[in-house]
Amino acid sequence: MKENQSFNSTAICSALIFSICAFIVSCDVFDSETPNTPPEIQPINGEAIQVTPENPAINMWVALETDATDTDDDELRFFWEVKIAENVVSIEPLSSIEAQLQNGQSISQPRLSNRVKFLPTQTGNYHVAVSVVDSKGETVTVTRTLTVSESVETLPLEFRFPPIIVIGKQPLPVGEQATLVANPSILDAKLKYEWSAKNSLGEEVSGVLTPQESSPERHTFQSVDEGEFTISVKISDDSDRDPVESSLVITVARENQAPVFNAQPFSLEPPLPADQPFFLVGETVEIAATAVDEDENDQPALKYTWRVLLNGNQEITDTVLRSSLSSTNTVFFQASGGGIYAVETTVSDGRGGKDKTFLQLHVNTPPEFIGGISILGVLSIDSVIELTASAEDTDGDALSYSWQAKLNTLDVTNEVFEGVEMGERIRLKTQNAGVYQITVTATDGKRGTAANTVFIDIKEPIPPQVEPELPQIEQQ
Repeated sequence: MKENQSFNSTAICSALIFSICAFIVSCDVFDSETPNTPPEIQPINGEAIQVTPENPAINMWVALETDATDTDDDELRFFWEVKIAENVVSIEPLSSIEAQLQNGQSISQPRLSNRVKFLPTQTGNYHVAVSVVDSKGETVTVTRTLTVSESVETLPLEFRFPPIIVIGKQPLPVGEQATLVANPSILDAKLKYEWSAKNSLGEEVSGVLTPQESSPERHTFQSVDEGEFTISVKISDDSDRDPVESSLVITVARENQAPVFNAQPFSLEPPLPADQPFFLVGETVEIAATAVDEDENDQPALKYTWRVLLNGNQEITDTVLRSSLSSTNTVFFQASGGGIYAVETTVSDGRGGKDKTFLQLHVNTPPEFIGGISILGVLSIDSVIELTASAEDTDGDALSYSWQAKLNTLDVTNEVFEGVEMGERIRLKTQNAGVYQITVTATDGKRGTAANTVFIDIKEPIPPQVEPELPQIEQQ
């Protein structure tokens, strides 16, 4: 007979009060006005308290397990009590090997408090209670009654899930050890365990399995060779029960070497000049990243992922990056605004090995002229004309100006400009007639430039017209 129900027995609960109260007193102070959600029992195979084996007998260990969650992420404690009639039965935590395991991986700090065991020494109905308390004092309690029979011989021998527990890495690196634990439904010292190992060809392999002292259900597996190994365990006893057998495959491989970026991981096309390492707004550059992997089989499968942050915090990857169709290690970068762009790339080999590096790109906005070139003076030969141009830079960079003059396509810069320094204002001396093409260029020192041009037509002077003298008529 068994039953699962919310626990309301005063007799059994009273025995738990002292331990629970002690835990509550030790908890941190919290705001009483903040609503707290009590823990919630999570059934295991449909049972609030799971019992293994389901039909226990005297003088064999019985494992008890419950699980609970707390939506407030409060710390949970489990308080157990097992009684037969009015007698309290001693309970113990399960060993670390038998503690919770997930996906064949060991847990460095196994949760023992929600898994306990006891050894019944008499037949009858045992009443089990567990109270789950969070750090704010909320409690939920469940009970179960189980019947212990006189003989274990009547119980079927079978495996629990997983049949063989693997504590170690998967795949297992060459030379490293893994602990294998057979997981039968009956915890009986009379059980016999027969372990064996075979390679991928089905051949028996010796020297890879080592029994752990005084624990025949546990073996250590270790191999110095790569490959797949089938590990089998057969469990039997001296009764009439049929033996059970289970197996699993362990893959042994060289430990994965993560890919590593080169000392100079990036190449740029076109390359930047060393004295002005700046990109311009709207300029497209091809960025290629290179990493190496000591595992030759991984090299063709290396995958690169990219991310771009603007000024350290704004992710704009999709705005400025365009992927290459041929390889994931190459992208095309183009920015529509100035700033500091951090281009981050991660390389992975598909087996958990990764490396990361980043490239910082300074993108410069070129200057722009404000209006055209102003002209002040008389447009004639041998005149001095004052020219003025002004530009602005949104990045706040200091600007320098240079001027060029052509006369009928002939460069006359050195002949027509007066003054040594060339700034926003310059004087042009028109020594000859013709069309002067005047160009001013503003430079911000970061590869950013802007130009403005004006044409000035200086014509030959028109000689004064002299009226012809009329012949004089003598008067008679």
